[in-house]
Amino acid sequence: MWIEAVGRNIAKFKAAGVKRIITICPGCYNAFNKYYKGYSGFKPEIVLAIDMLNGLTLKGDNFIIQDPCHAKEKSSNVRKILTGSKNEDTSPCCGAGGGVMAHDKRLASTKARKAVENPEKIVTYCPFCYLNLSAVRPDGVGDIYMLLQNQNRVYQASK
Repeated sequence: MWIEAVGRNIAKFKAAGVKRIITICPGCYNAFNKYYKGYSGFKPEIVLAIDMLNGLTLKGDNFIIQDPCHAKEKSSNVRKILTGSKNEDTSPCCGAGGGVMAHDKRLASTKARKAVENPEKIVTYCPFCYLNLSAVRPDGVGDIYMLLQNQNRVYQASK
């Protein structure tokens, strides 16, 4: 049962003295906040790594941002970090989250193909979005954390 796994993990976190959990995965961020934080007296700070980039600016052109379903509330902050996106509003689901990719690969692939219909490069801040979208468009998807390798370089997507 999932609650037993959460309990075992919390016991290990407490034994290790964990006070903060940082994750790049919006789904994990959501799960830690929903199922772990406050359970059995465990009250760590849960941080989505994208929030650690506030104040940083990466400039680019010819790209859109793929917002993960579990972090749509971060979209305006991400657009302040990664400027020049052609989409100002949040993007549609790519089909990877919520267990869809594991349960129904065909549905996940169909949603991914629809999400990559545009000619621009896609940049995401979710490993599941990256995995699902790059499976249908290997050269057209990037990850914001990969762009940090050289934060002084202007990001330009090739058409």
